[in-house]
Amino acid sequence: MPQSNWRRCKKCYGLFFAGNPGSVCPAGGQHDFTGTPFNFNIDFAGDPTGGQPNWQWCHKCQGLFMRGLEAKSQHGVR
Repeated sequence: MPQSNWRRCKKCYGLFFAGNPGSVCPAGGQHDFTGTPFNFNIDFAGDPTGGQPNWQWCHKCQGLFMRGLEAKSQHGVR
């Protein structure tokens, strides 16, 4: 089932979950999606067949990153 409220930040150009307050943008402050018309829906399927696996949610910035690159990206996982 898809999850909505994923937005593109105008400052860092990343995709983040706007339904969680307190996100931290890598460009400083909070993510900013004001004036951006798109509300992305992401399908969280249990079977990644046909997709790209290892994408994870970062609890710091509320964004998505590739698992295995945490040290380079400074993202946090729970």
